Amino acid sequence: MTFRQVDPLFVIDLSDPFDPKVLGELEIPGFSSYLHPVDGTHLLGIGMENSSVKISLFDVSDPMNPLEVGKYVIGDWSGSSALWDYKAVLFDRELEMLVIPVTAYDNESWYWSTASAYVFEVSTEGLTLRGTIDHGNGTYIERSLYIGEQLYTISTWMIKANALSDLSETGSIIYKETPGGYPPIFVEGGGVDDTPSTDR
Repeated sequence: MTFRQVDPLFVIDLSDPFDPKVLGELEIPGFSSYLHPVDGTHLLGIGMENSSVKISLFDVSDPMNPLEVGKYVIGDWSGSSALWDYKAVLFDRELEMLVIPVTAYDNESWYWSTASAYVFEVSTEGLTLRGTIDHGNGTYIERSLYIGEQLYTISTWMIKANALSDLSETGSIIYKETPGGYPPIFVEGGGVDDTPSTDR
């Protein structure tokens, strides 16, 4: 018995809607659950390869010969809500930025841990990991967005602000009790801690 997970990318000519034709195809390891256009000739693919999150950049400028021109596989064991929730994906073509949530698997403790936002630089030339924004253990990053020069990542118990320029942390708000023991600013069912804080 064999089991293969491969990613067949097909380029289909729909100029005649009554007679679509497959112009080209590409078969590579893994699979993409989500595809997002970068421009008229490039696609981002977010999926899995060997139990790890995989980001692919496809060049379809030659419909007869689609290519994978960039690839990044995250860790040995990882998962992402971007695989089934497109709202978890932040992509901005002008900033050449892709942000997705990733949860890594700890091989020693056998628990899912370390929720992080992975920030990539994406261009037609390829993709590069710029850095990660860590939200700690026991949580999940649900959304990311940017306002001005700040990138915000939102998890089940905190919001972090990081500079778009270098991803340095500029502030955070913790609004729920956490397994890591961080002091909450707002606790569900509780009240607001009005003690001034300069580092959050």
